[in-house]
Amino acid sequence: MTSILNELGFNVVVAGNGGTGIYRYITEGDYAVVLLDLMMPEVDSATVLQVLESLINNGNIMCNNNIIVQTAVANYEYLQRLLSYKAVF
Repeated sequence: MTSILNELGFNVVVAGNGGTGIYRYITEGDYAVVLLDLMMPEVDSATVLQVLESLINNGNIMCNNNIIVQTAVANYEYLQRLLSYKAVF
């Protein structure tokens, strides 16, 4: 995915896990799009969405972008949890 997006001219910032992703989002800020894998190491995508939603609702960060969750996993209960954080599939 990274190489394809780079070839298309996008500047791609990679976080190795959900915790690093949260940190980079908070400290580095304004991304046009955030791509999350459903099952990430250390902190999963549902937790990332929950943390970001809490920070946004409390006025600690701004969110002017789209967050896309992608996966090859079909776990209905987990997808329902993501939907509760306003994820769109």
